[in-house]
Amino acid sequence: MVDKPSSLLPQVQNMKQTAVFADSKDKKRAYRYLLTREWNTNAEKPNLACFIMQNPSTGDEYVDDPAIDKCIKLVQCWDCKNNLSHDGIAIVNLYARVGSSGKQTFQGTKDAIGPENDEFIREAISQYSDSIIVAWGNGSGNPPKFMHRCKSVWAMLPKAGIYCLGTTKMGQPRYPTSADNLHIQKWPREL
Repeated sequence: MVDKPSSLLPQVQNMKQTAVFADSKDKKRAYRYLLTREWNTNAEKPNLACFIMQNPSTGDEYVDDPAIDKCIKLVQCWDCKNNLSHDGIAIVNLYARVGSSGKQTFQGTKDAIGPENDEFIREAISQYSDSIIVAWGNGSGNPPKFMHRCKSVWAMLPKAGIYCLGTTKMGQPRYPTSADNLHIQKWPREL
C-alpha cells in the first residue's frame, strides 16, 4: 500500500506529528502504541479527540494513511458543527501490531496486542476523556478473540462521554472510511 500525501487544507498541513513505536524480537517498529496530530500547537495542554481503532496501518510520525486523514477531517467537521475546539487527534488501537490490514496484524505473531498497549490506551483515555471515539469496526481474524479484546478495552473506558461514527450491522462502532455520511455521535450501547 502506498500512502498519498495529505489531502488536508494547507493551513493544517504544518501540524505537530508524533508516533510512539516499539520493536519486537524479529521486526523494527513492529508496534505503534500512539499517534498524534496537533493543529493547534500553541495549547499548553492540548485538547485532543482520542480515536480507538482496530490496528495501526502505515501512518507514522511523517506520513498520514487514509484513516488518519479521515479522523482529522471528522473532528474538524465535528468542531465546526458543534462549536467545539479540539487541538488535534490521538489514535490508539485494540491491537498495536502494525499491519496494512487487520488480517496482516495477526500473521506471524503471538502478541498482536503489544506488551505496552494497554498502558498507552489507559493513558490516552485518562488524558483525553472528554472526546473518546470508538471506531474499531467488525474486526478480522478470530471473532471470539476480537470480541474478548473489545470487551477488555471497553472495560477501561469511562461510563459516559463515549462517541462513535455510527454502528456496523454487527453492532460494532464503525471504522472511519471514505463514506461522506459518517458523523460523530454518542455511543449507543454497552458491549
